[in-house]
Amino acid sequence: MSQSLLFILPRAPPLGMARNQSRPGGRSNPALAADHPSPYNSNMPTSIEKELHVALHGTVEAALKRGYKPTYFIQMLEREGGLKTAKRLIASHGPQKGLFTLQGLGLLGESMEAVMLQERFRSLFTKEELAEARRRLEELGYFATSEPDSAPTSSTPSRLGLAGWIRRLVRQIAALFTRAS
Repeated sequence: MSQSLLFILPRAPPLGMARNQSRPGGRSNPALAADHPSPYNSNMPTSIEKELHVALHGTVEAALKRGYKPTYFIQMLEREGGLKTAKRLIASHGPQKGLFTLQGLGLLGESMEAVMLQERFRSLFTKEELAEARRRLEELGYFATSEPDSAPTSSTPSRLGLAGWIRRLVRQIAALFTRAS
């Protein structure tokens, strides 16, 4: 009787291999992949993803040095990692309170959007995500004095800051009044 049970029970996967790798036909179960990290799991962060995570921690450190604690960003970064945090935040279309705060502190060059546009991280994001990051920075006057295709680095200071943003806002308001006339 005990021999027949051996044939019914599934075999455990080899040591160091996630359960999803042992399914018949080599098919994997994505639901199990995140719960069972293994050397065969493609969900493991790459070295460039780890670098992104470290760079985004640099954003937090720069903000903390200026007296701003981006609590929600810190929580997301710790919970989801750098890449998921950046992708989730760049996909949100609400007001970017943290980005406005960084602008006021003269830290746009340290923002998540600026980090995303760094050459070494561009391959992690879609063209649409990079375009959104660039759009947000352009709206705040970040690229006003540089060439349009230049990418910021983590040490690039905010070029126009609040004064540039106010000038652009005044021009937009003036344009609205001339259209209304």
